[in-house]
Amino acid sequence: MVAAEVRQLAQRSSDAAKEISGLLKDSADKVENGLMLAEQPGNTLRDIVSSIQTLSKLMNDIALSSSEQSNGVSQINIAIKQIDQSVQQNNSLVEQTSHAGASLDKQASHLKALVSQFTV
Repeated sequence: MVAAEVRQLAQRSSDAAKEISGLLKDSADKVENGLMLAEQPGNTLRDIVSSIQTLSKLMNDIALSSSEQSNGVSQINIAIKQIDQSVQQNNSLVEQTSHAGASLDKQASHLKALVSQFTV
């Protein structure tokens, strides 16, 4: 009877050792799976940070381009104002020339009238 109990106890110990071994393997598998799952968010966060850095660079490039474009538009406005001033000055000169021409025409008519009084 003692031998049967020892065999039964040995069998239960063996079964318990197998069960413990299976639980340890299962636990190790779960830990490994957990590690892989824990790495995924880290990789995702690295990708997000990289994308944000790229986006930030693009936004800076856009801001720089907008600033350059604004400077170009300002220079165009200055040039248009200068052209407008030149046009206004030309208009003024045309008016003065027109008045001078009209005055010369009157003077020529007057001189013609005076010269017509003389006979040769």
